[in-house]
Amino acid sequence: MDPVNDNNPVPLYRADALHAFPEWVTKEAMVSPANVAHLHQSAFADPVRREFPIHTKVATFLSYAYAMGAGDVDEVVVKNIEKAASAWGIADELAPYAALLDESTKEASAPQPFALVVERDSGPTGYFPCGDAHDTDASIRGICRSFGDSRWNAELTGAQIKQAATKLVEAADRQGVDVPGILRDLHDRTPDAASAVKFASIRQFMTGCDDETAGLYKEAAAAVTDGDVDQCLDVWLELDRACGVKYSKTHTPSPWHAFYAGVSEADIEKVAAANVFIGAAPVPAMILAGVRADDIDAAFAGDDRTIVKAACAHAATNAMAASQELTKLNALSAGRLSALLLARC
Repeated sequence: MDPVNDNNPVPLYRADALHAFPEWVTKEAMVSPANVAHLHQSAFADPVRREFPIHTKVATFLSYAYAMGAGDVDEVVVKNIEKAASAWGIADELAPYAALLDESTKEASAPQPFALVVERDSGPTGYFPCGDAHDTDASIRGICRSFGDSRWNAELTGAQIKQAATKLVEAADRQGVDVPGILRDLHDRTPDAASAVKFASIRQFMTGCDDETAGLYKEAAAAVTDGDVDQCLDVWLELDRACGVKYSKTHTPSPWHAFYAGVSEADIEKVAAANVFIGAAPVPAMILAGVRADDIDAAFAGDDRTIVKAACAHAATNAMAASQELTKLNALSAGRLSALLLARC
């Protein structure tokens, strides 16, 4: 296995986590099987298997980084990559990755938990290891590649990448690993149909796709309102991959960031914690908590009086419990309470 044929290049993620890849590498697309199919066997560090291409500076860099991250590559192959690196003048830039070799060899046989496990014909396949802080950091770097270029992690669907992103953020928070904002937003924010529709309307202009493809973008965006966000993500990602889309935050955000652009779940929780809901109307919890008992006695009787007093008691410390209590009021009593609170403002 090498960086061209590995659909889950964890060794590259490990290398990038140890020492960030230089810009001249990251700005280029991954070397694909199609890129090397026509090459002579001498263009590979392993000419027998036609693996570890060294025909370009970027290919040589990735082959070496992968070999160090994997830890089980034949010594002769590594030597051939090193010779090519010297010829390309990048030997010094590859030096930091040699430190991975001992670590990778030690860990190669150890089972690791993954952020995503996919059932393949050959059996379960794990993606984005997250058993410790080092692996989680490496996997975060790997998954974030998907948010810059649609061709990364090409064997995974949009929904699978979203699932893995959620698990990685949870693992990172437990392990004290920094989470970049682009990943944190995807984890925290809720689906936003309006955002998806907006970016669908400019996708054709930004990507140069034909009218039929543009129509598919718009159909998928409109379907977000029906709640099937995973299917919409998958459609957009397939279209992006067909068009070779590279993402930018402003005009061509990734499908995940176009769809998950709503308020964050943390913000929703803050609103819920600070407000009591009378029907669908939010009221600051402290206003309800401040209602005097004699005002409640004057406005309500029987069960309604008991319900409102219980809600007021909860409001100062547990707004959700207060809201639940108020769902017991009928529409007329709820309106009377709203009027009472409005009079206090």
